[in-house]
Amino acid sequence: SVIIDKAEGHNVDGDPGQEFAQYVEHITGMLNSIKKCKRNVDIIASNPEKLKFAHSKLTDNGDLMMRLDRLNSAIDELEYKIAVKEFDFRTIDNILDIIDNELSETTAFHGVKEVRNSLARVDEAKCLLKREIFRRYRELGVWYEIPVNSSGGQIVQSSRASTLIDSLRNANIVVDTLGEETVTDLLETLVQVQILPYQLRGGIPGGDLFGLDKEQLERRWEELYRLLGSSSAPHIQRITSSEWDLTYKLYVLFCRRTAVHLQMLLDIEVNKLHQHGRSIRARTAESESSGDSSPVKSEERVEIEASLVQEHGNFVVQVLKSVLAIEQEVHKMFDDGVFAMNTTSYVSAQDSESRTSAYRCTAMSSMFDNYLDPFVKAERRNVQSLIQSLVNEDVRLHVPRSRTMSTSSTTSPNQSASQKTEVLDLIAYTSSCQSVFNSAEMLFQTIRSSLLRCASFTTGKPLVSLSMEYKVCFQIYAETLRTSLCPTTPPSLNGRRPHHALSLEEEILACRSVVTAERCIALIPQMQSEIALKIQTDYARDVNMRAQVELFEDVSSHGVDVLVGGLLGRTDEVLVHMVNTPWAQLTSVGDCSPYIRMLNSRLSSIIPRLRKVLSWKCFEMLCYRFSGDFLDHFLALIMGLKKICVVGAEQLLLDLNELKPMLLKLHHMSLPSKSYERQSMPIGEKYVEMVGKKARLIEVVLKLICSDDDQIEETFYIMWPDGQDGDLRTIKNLKVSGSSSDLSSMASIERKSSGDLNGKSPSRLGDAVESFKAKAGGGFSHFSSNLSNLPKFKLGKPK
Repeated sequence: SVIIDKAEGHNVDGDPGQEFAQYVEHITGMLNSIKKCKRNVDIIASNPEKLKFAHSKLTDNGDLMMRLDRLNSAIDELEYKIAVKEFDFRTIDNILDIIDNELSETTAFHGVKEVRNSLARVDEAKCLLKREIFRRYRELGVWYEIPVNSSGGQIVQSSRASTLIDSLRNANIVVDTLGEETVTDLLETLVQVQILPYQLRGGIPGGDLFGLDKEQLERRWEELYRLLGSSSAPHIQRITSSEWDLTYKLYVLFCRRTAVHLQMLLDIEVNKLHQHGRSIRARTAESESSGDSSPVKSEERVEIEASLVQEHGNFVVQVLKSVLAIEQEVHKMFDDGVFAMNTTSYVSAQDSESRTSAYRCTAMSSMFDNYLDPFVKAERRNVQSLIQSLVNEDVRLHVPRSRTMSTSSTTSPNQSASQKTEVLDLIAYTSSCQSVFNSAEMLFQTIRSSLLRCASFTTGKPLVSLSMEYKVCFQIYAETLRTSLCPTTPPSLNGRRPHHALSLEEEILACRSVVTAERCIALIPQMQSEIALKIQTDYARDVNMRAQVELFEDVSSHGVDVLVGGLLGRTDEVLVHMVNTPWAQLTSVGDCSPYIRMLNSRLSSIIPRLRKVLSWKCFEMLCYRFSGDFLDHFLALIMGLKKICVVGAEQLLLDLNELKPMLLKLHHMSLPSKSYERQSMPIGEKYVEMVGKKARLIEVVLKLICSDDDQIEETFYIMWPDGQDGDLRTIKNLKVSGSSSDLSSMASIERKSSGDLNGKSPSRLGDAVESFKAKAGGGFSHFSSNLSNLPKFKLGKPK
């Protein structure tokens, strides 16, 4: 039909053949394209997946065109309302919802030119709308200046603010639709406008709120209440969203601005204090240079400065109390629903209990953390002065006047009888030993009160600093408990635990020191837990009092050492009979020696009462140290004798066989065999191993003394593989020779030995004994390097 139409209107002057050929060529190309399309359609139709994809693409293209039409229509309507300033925010919100819905369905086509153009138009329209809404909110000005009726609290209808509020009705809905970023910008603008007058009055020198006087602080809090009350007024709630938490955000900004103001004011007060101190120092220096003694002296200057610091600290604390009071009151108002957070009206107390309350801001009180050093120092001085006064009182009431204990000495019959009389009253003894010193109880009560007082002000860095001061107080008390309340022992010789005479009163004092130290060990972790619960989580790891616990563990160990030394001093009174026995002249072996029975009797009168008052841990420590030191001392006494015959060595072996079971059962001494206490107090393997090892060493020495002279060297290296030549020479010197001349001189040797023990030092064992001590693995660590310093072991004589 196209060709016919063209032929009918063709110019006869032209070349119809050429034009016809062009049309034929064009029609042929169209036919080829149709055939190609038909083949493609047949291919698509034969493949279900390709057919489904083609149908989806054709449908999407159709839907996109329809959505673009609806989107552009909504955009046109929105632009028209903005252009003619017809701000019906409810209608505008509906238009924005349509636009957002259409855009959400065309997300995959944002690369299409038509869609990009629509997006640009939407952004521009929203920007104009946001600008208009912000302008109207700003025109409201400061909310508490809006005129309201005094009777009903409603806004005056004739005011401009009433017109603005009416024009902003439902504006908050549009703001929420515009997105979170728009809400954040609007809230920032609103709170800045409301807080600006307060900033000018309270943050600039010369303002009526710029100061820390009580009246100025009260006016600050009145300003806060006005701001919070105006933000939660009904006419403001109508134009804001309940999800914005506008009142809380206004409170947070007020707190942050106030924290900056208070920091400036406190810095001014600190500078005044420093200037005052410098002026006092200048006057003091001037008076000292002029030689005039009438002005303030240097000692008085330090006291005045301390009083000024104390006064400044009290002033800071008073300001902090005012801040804390207002924070707590406002937080309670938020909890009670006074400001109607997340609601459109007042919240009752019953409803507020079911709501999750998280409206807290401590920016104002937290700022004081850097200004509470005077308070922390005052608390430290109070605790330390209390410690000193309480310790002095304990020393006055409980510590005997003569503190230095002497070495073991003779106990007169009258004194022994009095001691037995004292020991008989076990109830009074136990009560006295287990009573904790009053200074320890009062120390923890004072620290706990100080902790509660500080935690009511702050839970930040000042509480960390105060916990450090508590550590110092614990260290001071631990040292005081060790040096002032625990009995003083004589100085040790070469690391050897001293043996001393310990009276019953001093024994009770040592037990009280151990019990008090254990009480402190139990209370310090509780104090650490209390501090960790009250302090901020970021600083909880900084509170660690393990070192202070170890200090009191050392005090407890020192008290046990004092008791061990006193117990060794009591045994020295018994071992003097062992030293005076003529071991070189014995002719027969009988039952155990009398000193063993005396030793058992002496220990039976002391060990049970110590077991009753000490904890099992400390009692185990006491038994371990006493048994080890006693066996070392017993071996040293044997090595210090002049001569020991074979019969004497056999008798000592018999005594050792009686002594070893006695020490192995030392923990259970005087307890019935099937008693509950015995079953609940197991003896450790370490203790049994230590006693067995030291007893075997003594047994080896005595058996070597019993061996034949001609076989002693071979026997020595078999029985003591680790022994040295010096050890062998020492044992040879102890043996009594079998010749007649030696036997005839035995009495004179023993008499000389007895005389030396009564008034002179025993002979020196020389380097051989030193070598023997070194190989014994520390068994003679308490024994002097020069054995001429061995104690004389005579009652009434000092070492």
